[in-house]
Amino acid sequence: MRIISDSAIQRILSSLSSEGIQRYQRVLYKALEKYHADPTLIPERVVVSRPELECIHLFMPTFADRVGVKTLGGSKEGFKGAVMIMNEQNGDLEGVLNAMTLTAFRTALASSIPLMKYFKKEKPNQVITAYGNGLQSYWHIKLTLNLFPKSFSRVQIVVRSINDKSNELQKQLSTEFTNIKFDLVESSTNVDLSTSDIIYGCIPSTEPGIHYESLNKDEQTYISIIGSYKPFMFEVDDAIVQKALSNGKVIVDSYEHTLAEAGELIKNNVKPGNCVEIGELDNLTTKQINNDDKLVLVKIVGLAIMDISVGTEILEQCQRENIGVDVAEF
Repeated sequence: MRIISDSAIQRILSSLSSEGIQRYQRVLYKALEKYHADPTLIPERVVVSRPELECIHLFMPTFADRVGVKTLGGSKEGFKGAVMIMNEQNGDLEGVLNAMTLTAFRTALASSIPLMKYFKKEKPNQVITAYGNGLQSYWHIKLTLNLFPKSFSRVQIVVRSINDKSNELQKQLSTEFTNIKFDLVESSTNVDLSTSDIIYGCIPSTEPGIHYESLNKDEQTYISIIGSYKPFMFEVDDAIVQKALSNGKVIVDSYEHTLAEAGELIKNNVKPGNCVEIGELDNLTTKQINNDDKLVLVKIVGLAIMDISVGTEILEQCQRENIGVDVAEF
């Protein structure tokens, strides 16, 4: 049994080339394809509220090629947790991985899978706008720039307030991508989305921050939102959802979970027939998804099968390269 720290996971994932990211995309897509064919691979999660401790605990099992459980504890310190991967034949615990960077990476990876179908490489000087200054925003930006290193000239990072955390994110990204201009913008201002080719929503919010009237209607806009995870949370306004529905379908990671948790979809009465799952994209053309219209809307709430599939790939590399702590007598 091997224990993998967050710092070890960061080192492995931060060094990925475009080809390496695409290898992980294939791993994740295969898992989501299996989930699309058999949703029972993800049993109902267990949520335990502990008001006396001011915290909540989540237990999320899944089984496919590997059996595993993701656990999260939510408190004033945010969410912390681990991913446990077990042998699918005999139940031996093979690895425990810190969930922090793994969660952000697998979510950004899921956002990037539909993007591969829609991205227009021939267009120069493209712009990314990402809402949020946390790990989710960082990994969405990083993966996109690494996948398409010659396509972007500017990244706009929208934050609630410009502070030490947002300044550190800007500094880190500017150091990693010296040819890109990174701008911090406070969400209280009128955020200019008219030049944005890709928009990532990574902020849990009760009011939408991304509005249809702000988009460029003459160019394709790819929007992936991952921040809203409760029925009262919204990242995009009704007009964006309605436009996506009038074009065709919304891309989701799960019919069941997304339509039960994503406020903007619940409010607009989105049904499974209005959606396509990521795990079926290989069998669909862009015309079948959104009629090749200018707006592409993706909504991701996250699934334990993502953590187990991506975590298994990380664990196997750690086993090969002797990374982490091996507990031989567990």
